[in-house]
Amino acid sequence: NELEALLDSPFSQHHKVLTRISQLIRIRKAQPAFHPNATQFTLQLGNQLFGYWRQSLDRKQSIFCISNISDEEQTILLSDINLIGTD
Repeated sequence: NELEALLDSPFSQHHKVLTRISQLIRIRKAQPAFHPNATQFTLQLGNQLFGYWRQSLDRKQSIFCISNISDEEQTILLSDINLIGTD
């Protein structure tokens, strides 16, 4: 079908997007902090930002994800996400 042909063609935008998304998924799966049983906390950052923190089971890796869910640029200090002494 047409979609399969686009995905198979290395020069199509569809193929490039699929390839990049697949790479990102592989990278994510390799991160211990994204283990299904890893610790996860939602960060309280106000109404304009959404964030969470994940920590691997062995506590050797932490990942912070912060998304601006407003239509305006936001500023956040590292101390706001509890990274003391990093500003």
